[in-house]
Amino acid sequence: MSFLYQGLWPRIIFPSDIANEQAALRSALESTNVDVQSCTALDPNEKTAWGLFYGTAIAFCDEEPGWLSSTGSMMNQAEKYEDELVLFQQKLAKTCKISAPNYAPPTAPDSITVALQYVAWTVGAIAGAYVVGKVVSVLPKPAPRAVVVRRR
Repeated sequence: MSFLYQGLWPRIIFPSDIANEQAALRSALESTNVDVQSCTALDPNEKTAWGLFYGTAIAFCDEEPGWLSSTGSMMNQAEKYEDELVLFQQKLAKTCKISAPNYAPPTAPDSITVALQYVAWTVGAIAGAYVVGKVVSVLPKPAPRAVVVRRR
């Protein structure tokens, strides 16, 4: 799942989002692992590769989500593990029965959504500049400085 863009505006990722993503990833990993362990037709090298991936992905799922400074990088890492899991599931499905849920790879926003984002951001910037201009125009102006004339 791609959490960064869900609609017109970018989304702030909270630690609870990371925890939910880790739980979903763990569930799919464990389900796929059961399928891999029960598959007798799987090449030992593939089983070893799966074991290494499974170990590192489960270790990631055990990490505690940080607070705001690391949530973006953790979400990126979760999405990378999900992408790798999809590739493993596709590869394993050729020789084994995979009952685990498949993750759909994140899709990029379409061109209309991207265009609307830029239009909305531009309108927001212009509106912000307009508001700042109006606020500045009603602020009281400072009194003129007194000119001191010295006689010689």
